[in-house]
Formats: sequence, C-alpha cells, structure tokens
Amino acid sequence: MLYCLRCSKWAYKSHKCDIMSLIPLSKECKGLADKMYALGLELLSAGCFITPVTESFYDHRITFDIELRHPIPVSIFELPEGWSYYTEIVGIDIEISAISYSEIYTWTPIQSPSKRAHCIALSLETYLTNTFDNAGFKAVRTLYNDDWMCSN
Repeated sequence: MLYCLRCSKWAYKSHKCDIMSLIPLSKECKGLADKMYALGLELLSAGCFITPVTESFYDHRITFDIELRHPIPVSIFELPEGWSYYTEIVGIDIEISAISYSEIYTWTPIQSPSKRAHCIALSLETYLTNTFDNAGFKAVRTLYNDDWMCSN
C-alpha cells in the first residue's frame, strides 16, 4: 500500500500530496517510517516480510527492509543489535542504501510471527525515540550538506 510521509496517512486515489512523499509501506513499518521521516531521513520504501521456512511448520523468517533515498554517514547511525545498514550498487551508477533486520522465529501459541514482527518494529522505533542522538545526527547531517536530506 502507498503511504504519505508528509501527512502520515495511507494514500488513496484522491490523495493530494506530492507524489514524492508517497512510499510503498507495509503496515508493520508505519511507526518506523514516521519516526525516520521526523529525523530527516527520506525513505524509498519500508517493508516487513514473514515467510515460512521450508520443511518447518513452526519456523518463520521475519525480515525488515527499509530503503533510504540517500546514503547516511555510518559512523553516526549506530543501530541496535540485529539491525544493519548497507549500501548496494544497482546498475552502473545507482547506489541504494538500506537498513535491514532478519531472524528465524519459532512460532509459539503465545506470540505469533506477526506479533513478533510488531515487537521488532516497535523496538527500533523506541530506540530512535529514546536512545538515538537526534541533535548529533542533525549536526553531522549539516556537515555532509543537508541537500540530500529532507528539511526538518
């Protein structure tokens, strides 16, 4: 589904915001997308994927993939355990930056894979709210030329 980062709403045919503020987004990533946008990070997409592991009824792979419009200085963006930042060259001269998470989760009657995915997203959102050095991030962003970030 398409989501508007500017007004924090799901976009439908009648949505009036600029097309550049719309991103493909899975419902598990809504809070993360809002928080990252508030920090000044432009997202291209954010998705959560839950897939069964072959030959296992109880095991599921939970993967988050958040693609950024611009690379970020890695030294200032430490992520919690399990999350990683990487860049990838696509084609001749297109560089994609992404933040990702992946784990094999064994389903239990207490917590389904979708509930586990929600907890994973919430933990990164909490980290960005409580632990992340927002002032330091904005200062280093300024040093790296704020043109590649959205203005917040």
